[in-house]
Amino acid sequence: MLSLCRKTLPSCLAVTLGLLLTACGGGSSSSSIPDNTPEADSATLTWQAPLTRANGESLSMGEIEKYVVRYGPEQSIGERSFEATVEDGQAMEHTVAGLSTGTWHFALKAIDTNGLESEWSDSVSKTIVR
Repeated sequence: MLSLCRKTLPSCLAVTLGLLLTACGGGSSSSSIPDNTPEADSATLTWQAPLTRANGESLSMGEIEKYVVRYGPEQSIGERSFEATVEDGQAMEHTVAGLSTGTWHFALKAIDTNGLESEWSDSVSKTIVR
């Protein structure tokens, strides 16, 4: 479980982001696809929106402002060099295109309407082969 907290705010956002890689038969950890498919250089990520805050209060979909996807060939989330913002807080899918050959790692965090950020989700990966 991920949580969003500011020490000055009593409510914290608890985010359970089960990140799943779904492009071309992908699984929860990694996948590779043939070079001749349109999705050969992309990865589609899906997740479940959080339903509660860390303090147990319910969280409505309207309270989620956006998601941030961090990705790159680096295994460490902090070292990944690419980010994409999913501006629609009600979205639960995002496709990252233009990936080069190699293994790519992805993680996600949520940001609520108060600007509180979750921790990064567990990472998933996809191997692009040509």
